[in-house]
Amino acid sequence: ARISANLALLLAAAVTSLPAEPDAILVRLSEQDVLHAATVRVQPEYPAMARQLRLAGEVKVEVVIGANGMVEKAKVLSGNMLLSSAAIAAVKKWRFDPGTLTPGKPSKVVSALGFSFKL
Repeated sequence: ARISANLALLLAAAVTSLPAEPDAILVRLSEQDVLHAATVRVQPEYPAMARQLRLAGEVKVEVVIGANGMVEKAKVLSGNMLLSSAAIAAVKKWRFDPGTLTPGKPSKVVSALGFSFKL
């Protein structure tokens, strides 16, 4: 009986220390595929300082989209810092249709999106 109790405790400890289910698979998609799956697109506001300085240009942002269709992470790949902050703020408000992004099993998606700032 004592051995059974100890064995039960060891088994319980082993089961509770098993690693959690791994995160969703990370799938890289093209900008075109991600844009096709966008259900909410918020355009960046032109920063006042950038407008005063007559700054224009392209900002490239890498986004990680969760299996729920919401942007989990966004980081600037290239572009002017004044313009980049507006692009990051806007893309964090975007929403995507997970079924269109990765039909079948919901997955996290990573992609690069471009934002043009023109005066």
